[in-house]
Formats: sequence, C-alpha cells, structure tokens
Amino acid sequence: ISYEVGFFAIRSFLSDDPIKLTLIVNPTQLAWWYNTLAEKLKLIAENPVEMQRFLNDTANNSDLTNHEELRIIANHNLRNISCISDKTPCKILCAIDSLDIEITANNRSELCLLAFFEEISTIVGQNDLFKRSTILIRAWWQYETLAIIGSDIRHYLSEFILGIMITSIFNQYHTQIQHPFQALLCFLREYSQLEVTSHAISLQGIVGFEPEATNQPKLIFPSSNHIIN
Repeated sequence: ISYEVGFFAIRSFLSDDPIKLTLIVNPTQLAWWYNTLAEKLKLIAENPVEMQRFLNDTANNSDLTNHEELRIIANHNLRNISCISDKTPCKILCAIDSLDIEITANNRSELCLLAFFEEISTIVGQNDLFKRSTILIRAWWQYETLAIIGSDIRHYLSEFILGIMITSIFNQYHTQIQHPFQALLCFLREYSQLEVTSHAISLQGIVGFEPEATNQPKLIFPSSNHIIN
C-alpha cells in the first residue's frame, strides 16, 4: 500500500515539486526494502520483457483497475533510479518522464502533518484559502527569494516547516486574511524580524527560549481568538 505525502498530496504543490510516496512496509523489511524495490524498478526500466512479465503477473493477481493504471505507466519513461540509504528516512529517487519521484517507507509523521493541514484548511474555509495561500508563500520562497538574495535558499526551510509557519499565521491572524496576498503580507511582517538564535516559532506565535539550563521554547497558551484554541 502506498500514500501520497508532501504538499502534492493536499494539492498545494509547485510545478517542480517531486511527487512523494510513502509505502507501508512490515518492520521486519525496513532494513532492506529500498534495495529490493530499487533493483526491481531498475530491472523493469531496463528490460521491456520484465515489464511485460510484471504486467502479466499484476493482471493475474489484482483487479483490472490497477492493471490498467500500470499498463498506462508502462508507456512512460522510468529512469534515474537511485537509493539514499545513509540517511533517515531511507528513500528511493527516480523519475517518470519529467517528474521526479521520492519513495520512503512508513512515513507516519508526514501523513499526520498532512491530516493536520487538511483540518486547518477545513476550519479556515473560504474556498481553500489556506491551501491557496500556501502555494503563493511557497512560490515566493522558492522563486522570488532567488532574485532578492542572489542564491538558491529554498532548501533552508523544508516544506513542512513552511507549513507550520503558515499555520501559525492563520492561527493568529485569520480574521485579517481573506486573500492569499494578505497571508503573504502577514507572513513577511511576522517573520522578517525573527531572531532565530534566540527565538522559536510556535502555533501561537514567535516565542523566546527558557533559561539556558532547559533551552526549551517558552509556551504560549492558546487564546480564544485562535482557530486552534
């Protein structure tokens, strides 16, 4: 079984975002699943006969819908298959035509975050305002900052860190946001003066750290005007 993860899964993706999938893998297979899958993918990509055998096996062991989907995929170019096994989580990278694909296993944290973002989007409403704002802010971060800074900084913040930052904006200022451009304005106003060495970002806003002995962010209790109250 596989699930889409990343902002592609909630349709807040950019044109050059990879398609991310996570597989549900038995814990006893976690040490070697990526090698087995990568070898199978390489065999299928390099050997048309193997692809046909795989399609035949699928037709005999699954429903017609899955077989038809695989038959369509067989007409595309699977290439650039590689493994990254020296980091956690291990992942397989490949491409189908011009689309980059990332495959991980048992990525429950991303699935939980996606469910959380979906819930926030439902609460905010206004014709998917949260998702549309996420696309705009991510596009600004990924493309416009290059012209401002002069170098690519998109990888300094992961997509899910940006997601939490955007959620914090809506949690605090949702009454002021009726359009994605207003969300971008709140985002820039909130984080342009952030001192990252002494402050952290919470869903209730920017917070300082406790005394050095604990080195933990100070907690802010939810307010009644927060959407996460």
